[in-house]
Amino acid sequence: MGLTAIRAEIKTIIESVSGIGIVHEYLRWSAKYDTFLNLFKDDSDKINGCMITRHKTEEDAVSGGRQSERNHNIKIICIYGLKDGDASELYFQDTIIEEICAALRAQKTLNNRTAALGVPQVDIVEPRKFGSVLCHYAEITVSVVEMVNR
Repeated sequence: MGLTAIRAEIKTIIESVSGIGIVHEYLRWSAKYDTFLNLFKDDSDKINGCMITRHKTEEDAVSGGRQSERNHNIKIICIYGLKDGDASELYFQDTIIEEICAALRAQKTLNNRTAALGVPQVDIVEPRKFGSVLCHYAEITVSVVEMVNR
């Protein structure tokens, strides 16, 4: 399947979550925080988005050395504008994070083109400041196993 297709399929799964905002297939960065945050503003001008990246890949020879089993550890970073008066953490935790995990959990493989899709792990949930803007921040990881001919 390859890393490009894996990222694209995970992006499609995440985009199926209601209210998810903008999903980027790669890490977005800018030296200016305003420029960075604009990359995550949804139609209502709210900071609401995700980035997908590979954290690491482990590889083992299998099938008598004829194939490699590649275990990609994919990280999904979520950023959501924090507004305490609106209890935005509840929406971020209960809707954004939990619905992404549910959408990933519902898949056993990626379009039947990978050997397996692991269960999502929520590694970090915390507030972070981007420039002068306080946001909710989360990192979700999921393992994707693909078989590659050697």
